[in-house]
Amino acid sequence: MLSQINQPTLIVNGDHDRMVPVVGSYQMHEQIKNSQLKIYPDAGHMSLFQYTDDFVTTLERFLNQ
Repeated sequence: MLSQINQPTLIVNGDHDRMVPVVGSYQMHEQIKNSQLKIYPDAGHMSLFQYTDDFVTTLERFLNQ
């Protein structure tokens, strides 16, 4: 099912996320052809807020492709 996604996809997760285990992010990345994966170290479910500056930079690069 995920392999049918053709749109560019940004997958972001923290490596200690208890709500969305990081293994799922790796699996999605493997199945979505045009995906990018960003895993934040020592971060949980709120990794976007733990690494705000880096996330904004990553998102801007992704959106400006």
